[in-house]
Amino acid sequence: MVFTFQADHIVSRKHGGLTVIENLANACSVCNQNKSSDLGTYLPGSNRLVRLFNPRKDVWRKHFKAVNGEIIPLTKIGTATVKVLDLNDADRVNLRRLLTIQGRYP
Repeated sequence: MVFTFQADHIVSRKHGGLTVIENLANACSVCNQNKSSDLGTYLPGSNRLVRLFNPRKDVWRKHFKAVNGEIIPLTKIGTATVKVLDLNDADRVNLRRLLTIQGRYP
């Protein structure tokens, strides 16, 4: 199995983000397409914009945990990120389960 990643602008150029290492992150093509130029989202029942997880500034384990291939959000930032990136799509969860069995995830 081969995985390729794309350089993602954490803050897109459209929103003034620069192409510098501090604003770039590796992203799979599905996450990169789902995120597009989004900076955040509205969660159900709220009228407040919640920003997305920033891999350069945030600590993963504070916002998420992995359970049987599923990414469980622990914060509003985690919930927003799981929603926008569609991290728990059935195919993606199954892939993480397979990778876990193979000792390749997390």
